[in-house]
Amino acid sequence: MPIVVLPPHQSTAAGQTKCMELLLRRYIDDGRDINGGDKERMTPLHWAAFHEHPKHVQLLLKAGASADVLDVEGKTPLHWSPTSMACCKVCV
Repeated sequence: MPIVVLPPHQSTAAGQTKCMELLLRRYIDDGRDINGGDKERMTPLHWAAFHEHPKHVQLLLKAGASADVLDVEGKTPLHWSPTSMACCKVCV
């Protein structure tokens, strides 16, 4: 079975800030759930924290992403950002 990666997840993994801004605008305009998770229930915010992209973390939080969503391991996005102080500061 192929791994499904949603556009906001892929955008933050690639570090594409402008792409993330456009996708978020489209997601909001279309009424889509920015807290949607992948097969591990990791949201785009989890991915942004994991890939250490504080600008994406900030954009996602401003767009209404929840910092309290748990993945399959019971971790919040903050759990995935311990090596990036910048991401931690944005999350809290």
